[in-house]
Amino acid sequence: MLTAENVCPDCTVQWSTGETGPSITVSTEGFYAAILSNVCGESPVSNVLSVTTATLPDLPTISASGPTALCLGESIVLTAENGCSGCTVHWSNGETGPEYHCYMEGIYTATLSNICGESPISNAIPVNVSTVPDAPTISASGNTMLCPGDSVVLTLENVCPGCSVAWSNGETGPSITIHWFAPFTSFSAILNNSCGNSPASIPIEVLTLFLPDSPLIGPADTISICPGESIQLEVMSDGCFDCPILWSNGEMGWSIIVSTAGTYTATTGNIFNFCGDSPPSNAVIVTIHPPFVPTVQVSNICDLTAPIGSNYQWFLDGVEIPGATGQNWSATVSGIYSMSMTDLEGCVGMSEPVFVEACVSGILNLEGIISARVYPNPAQDRIFLNIQVEKTSSVQFDLYSTDGRSLGQLFQGEILPGGQILDIKLPDLPAGVYQYRLVTEMGYVNGNLVVQRGK
Repeated sequence: MLTAENVCPDCTVQWSTGETGPSITVSTEGFYAAILSNVCGESPVSNVLSVTTATLPDLPTISASGPTALCLGESIVLTAENGCSGCTVHWSNGETGPEYHCYMEGIYTATLSNICGESPISNAIPVNVSTVPDAPTISASGNTMLCPGDSVVLTLENVCPGCSVAWSNGETGPSITIHWFAPFTSFSAILNNSCGNSPASIPIEVLTLFLPDSPLIGPADTISICPGESIQLEVMSDGCFDCPILWSNGEMGWSIIVSTAGTYTATTGNIFNFCGDSPPSNAVIVTIHPPFVPTVQVSNICDLTAPIGSNYQWFLDGVEIPGATGQNWSATVSGIYSMSMTDLEGCVGMSEPVFVEACVSGILNLEGIISARVYPNPAQDRIFLNIQVEKTSSVQFDLYSTDGRSLGQLFQGEILPGGQILDIKLPDLPAGVYQYRLVTEMGYVNGNLVVQRGK
């Protein structure tokens, strides 16, 4: 609306558009003026008004002068690319102007404005402002003293978004698994982002622990002992000095005394860590010999023989015979004989007692006896004793087995001077060799008798 402001009374306003009236409404671009007229004539031409037309600004486009991930203290220039003439650029943070030097984090947009209004909102540019990461903190999933077969997971607790992780052992990622006997024992980590590396974390130590070595026990892998004896087993070597030793029979100590048969092992307990005991040692097998009861052989009625061995000692009626320390012994006195000895295995045994008659000379002609002969020899069920004496004598004829057992007295009586043949019936004996003894008042005579049995 254009209005003539100082119109005189009774004057007519004439506009350059041909219209009249104190005011007109225009909607097209152009130059406008007016004159006044009355009965006296026309006034000079008024001032000229220029009327122009405009539109709303188009959608602006904004761009950044570089990366929009900033570190603390850095900045970037944001620019509105297609500003219109006469338009004003308004930024979303309240700033104006075709450029904005940005150093704060945020999401930035822009609009254009003129007399017709504001444009639509531009594209958005997010700007991130970061700092150098803080030092990370490491936590462990369990005990950091590892036994064989164990492992532990180390995890960073405060990993910043977008940060990468570098561990001191060359691994990456927020967590790593450390196994027993790893090549490193101290672990730390740093974080990295576009602003740089964080300080290193406080190191965490992972220790490798070991089971004790298996002990070696002795003196041998297999040991035989005699009944009633004992033997000392001991640890010959051990990889854990001052560690306790536990034996398979429940005893403890570097040596034990055993007297029972069995298989014995030992383990080493670790007093320096909690990994446990060592693997079992080698096994020592202890066996016990059967009880040794030597058998005494009796020959010629009075000769005693022990088995092969050592440390012989003969006894008469339970009393040690001085000097009787050989394998063989001849009885000089009738009585109950026994012996002790050591066998080839080193075990000591005592024989069963045996009754033995005293030995006499093998001379056939004793004082008072002219001759004595036993026939037939071999015999079957009877023998004859042809005996001649100088004077009346008491005679006794006894029969024995070869191991000294008495088989009976076959004759006992007096023999008159001169010769006499005694018919002596033999007991029911199996075929074999037997010992006889002819006993007189003056001594004894021993001899062998062979018994045969008819078909």
